[in-house]
Amino acid sequence: MKNRAEDINISVVIPVFNRADIVSRAIESVLNQTLQPSEVIVIDDGSMDNTAEMVQQFGEAVTYLYQTNAGPSVARNLGITSANGNYIAFLDSDDEWMRNKLEKQVELIRDLNADVVITNSVYYDDANTGKSTFSRSQFSDILSKKNGKLIDCFAMLVDQNFIHLSTVLARKSSLENAGLFDESMKIAEDTDLWLRLSSNFSFGIITEPLAKRDDRPDKLSGNVKKEYMGRIYLLNKLLKRNVGLEKAKQKIVSQRRSFISGRLLSLNLQSNGVGSALKTLLQTNIPSFFSKEFYRGFYWNQKESRNLSEKKNDG
Repeated sequence: MKNRAEDINISVVIPVFNRADIVSRAIESVLNQTLQPSEVIVIDDGSMDNTAEMVQQFGEAVTYLYQTNAGPSVARNLGITSANGNYIAFLDSDDEWMRNKLEKQVELIRDLNADVVITNSVYYDDANTGKSTFSRSQFSDILSKKNGKLIDCFAMLVDQNFIHLSTVLARKSSLENAGLFDESMKIAEDTDLWLRLSSNFSFGIITEPLAKRDDRPDKLSGNVKKEYMGRIYLLNKLLKRNVGLEKAKQKIVSQRRSFISGRLLSLNLQSNGVGSALKTLLQTNIPSFFSKEFYRGFYWNQKESRNLSEKKNDG
């Protein structure tokens, strides 16, 4: 049964930290939507610039919440729990939406009764080139054929997160049932939540880019080693938390964990030597060492490093 228009009340959650220079751009992209949300909540994660002043200039159109610096996951969770809407739309303070983003997502929710609707996005630098999040994904061919449909994205998310957070519109009750963002995670916390959601709830997809995303050098996801550690942590957690996870999905998660563990060991071996590599293995997942996927990941990383080295030498 399709949702009625009055059943969909959207709360927009925008965490911000020291983004006084651009946070207005994000907020304005929400207030200019063809379909207006019920509320816009900006959570200031302890900014030390004049972010508060920039947000508060929007008056009653925006709800401003302040917290002592605790990270984006804590800020987003505060936004979710404070929200009055039954759907939550996420937007990072350095991103923005196309004017019809929410309208198109709500149309798809009504058509598919989806719990979550994601869209494509473009980078600011690529806004006029046609390059997008989906086109850069290893699953670009699959994604391009799924427009306006429900998609089983669990296995794909285990391999690679192709979902940009600022495109997500999700049913609040689904987020609550999945457990919200893991506040202990600083890397891959969004992937962690999408995996938990995709295990039990339906995802609809719009392949049109309906958001612009920034790619600043100070983004937390820039450290490859930390990113690998974050992925291993979330895959470990997924296996422990989902006791009822289907055996086929358990296998997919376990194999991917072993593959990433192999890549991480290779990376540490190259940069820090044997001692650091073994220490990393002890911190992640020793059983992975006995998996074929572990060695596939290890040699994959070795091969990738050689290719990069050869390119540098050729240059």
